[in-house]
Amino acid sequence: MKKFSLFALAAAGMLFGACSSSDDVADVSNDYKFAEGQTSFISIGIAMPGNPNTRANDDLKDGDAAEYAVKDGQLVLFKGTSETNATLVKAYDITNEIKASSDWHMETDDNVPKDGSDGEITTTSKRIVKAIDNPSLGTNQKLFAYVILNNAANSLSANNTPGQTFKDYSRQIFTKIGDLTNGLVMTSVPLSDGVQGGSVEPTSDKQTTLAEIPSDCIFDTEAKANASGASSACIYVERAAVKVEVKLGASVKDPITNSALTASAFSWGLGNTNTTYFNTRQVKSDWLPYFNSQMAAADLNMKWRFVGNTAFFNSGHKPTAAYRTYWAEDVNYDRDVTTGELANAQVSSYGSAIDDCVYTYENTFDEDHQTWMNTTYVGVKVQLNGGTAFWTVSSDADTKLTAKTDAANKIQQDIDVAINGSVISTWISAIETEITTQLGTDGSDLRNAGAAATDNIEFKLKHNVQIDDTRNADGSHDWTDALEIDFIKQNGTAITSGGVYDAIVNIITTEGALAELSTRDDVKALKLKAYSYTGGNAYYTMRISHFGDTETPWDADPTDANDYDKIYPENGTNPLLGTTGTGLNFGADRAAAWLGRWGIVRNNWYQLTIDEVTGLGSAEPVDYFGDATLKDTPDDNPKPKYYIAAHIHILPWVLRTQSVKF
Repeated sequence: MKKFSLFALAAAGMLFGACSSSDDVADVSNDYKFAEGQTSFISIGIAMPGNPNTRANDDLKDGDAAEYAVKDGQLVLFKGTSETNATLVKAYDITNEIKASSDWHMETDDNVPKDGSDGEITTTSKRIVKAIDNPSLGTNQKLFAYVILNNAANSLSANNTPGQTFKDYSRQIFTKIGDLTNGLVMTSVPLSDGVQGGSVEPTSDKQTTLAEIPSDCIFDTEAKANASGASSACIYVERAAVKVEVKLGASVKDPITNSALTASAFSWGLGNTNTTYFNTRQVKSDWLPYFNSQMAAADLNMKWRFVGNTAFFNSGHKPTAAYRTYWAEDVNYDRDVTTGELANAQVSSYGSAIDDCVYTYENTFDEDHQTWMNTTYVGVKVQLNGGTAFWTVSSDADTKLTAKTDAANKIQQDIDVAINGSVISTWISAIETEITTQLGTDGSDLRNAGAAATDNIEFKLKHNVQIDDTRNADGSHDWTDALEIDFIKQNGTAITSGGVYDAIVNIITTEGALAELSTRDDVKALKLKAYSYTGGNAYYTMRISHFGDTETPWDADPTDANDYDKIYPENGTNPLLGTTGTGLNFGADRAAAWLGRWGIVRNNWYQLTIDEVTGLGSAEPVDYFGDATLKDTPDDNPKPKYYIAAHIHILPWVLRTQSVKF
């Protein structure tokens, strides 16, 4: 093998297959000729695939050097006739071997993926030789390998008890993904062995995570293992962490002042984040044939979205064709999460700035659970209006109001429009009729109070909207609205007391006109709220999509915005998609059309770029569990004010780019 890359494992994942030292395919034999109870030596290299394992729009980036750091490593051996029945034999510490400074050589190429060993690496390593205790292998049994890096540095305490099946081992739940100090946790990656996707329909479901170790990679002496030209097994891993970055596009303006917003006006944090993950990324063979036939013709090279389109290795390697798998089943995949199971339903800290990167846990779900309560999002805090406080009213959420009195006037206007014709005018007409009747009737209360039959009585009612000073948790303020007497005139002269005044007040009161309007059902139905934006701070939400609009195109009728079955219908169709298409599986169920549209997957870098701020956002962060009307909202709901429609490119580790508009 010409070159071994240890840091490739962090940039694009690492693969356990067998890499021949020449262009000949390694001799794969089940006869290891072990002398049980004695020692053999395995030769392994940590290598970058020869070809870029990318789809058409992949944009590979190295990332930061600290993201490649390897503090320790474990080589875990399994035995069985296949991965399906493989059981754990023993775990070996390979920390000293991978950390030896003499093993590292700096990459001098341009880090552009090519057909060769150049690419997404900043450092390479020579092969590693590890002594192992010869296991007892039965008939047709093979030896398989698995790697965990930065396990000890993060106190994962992986259970390496001999005899457990790989299925059980792979589904161990870990609680730490690592950091740039202790190193990011990395584990062996599941791949599609010889089954292509992308532009080609997957014809079988051969998924492998364990790597078969060929007999020619195991030696009876250390000298033979280290000899020039000796065969070596390749290792390919992926980070357990998801990387999220928020960037600021050019010419983003304040929607209030129309002036440019600088990076200092923005801060952000993650919401609805998982807190655990499986040892191994879980991949289901059922996903392989799914595709959405509404994809644009130019994107059909990504039609079968769950398997990559380009083989990892050249023809001289084993396996001869390994393809990247896309998507994952996480620890709470097929159910609604409960309160506290995900962290930060309401973002509690907006501690990250523009261009900061945050590492978090993968969070995925099946097509039946693409809802706001399940989906990881980026909460963004933006200082608008030059940092000066302002108000809004829910009926016109994108109009800035300078003061509380402006908000009160807007509420009054909304109520006038809603009920003036049917309520207030009826009251006024009844009051006018009663005044006329009493003026013409001797002995009436009004006449007895001193009014003459020829008097001209005038009156006017007005709204009195009172907004409470106390600010609620969501930035809203309680309010009341009552009809009050603006003036009463007798023969053109305003009167404010006395018998005639009291008699007219009694008439107005008797007709029910001075009741509080805010207690009426028709006014309460308006659901009017006044909000204050302290310091001009507004809050926005960007849900993170995975496959997005390219591979899972979607369009729904906005009138069905909160109807999950109409947004993601069972038959894979949708009100505005037109026909169901003729492609394989499209129309069978919603999974074929939209599984993986939303969510975040380990070893992916989601880069969200803010291109425009057009609305005023919310006055405080939204609590997606605290508000029962929001937690079950479908991710593709196009109507709510705080929803962010996002587009995201389909990329492997290392970079996904996404543009968003508020």
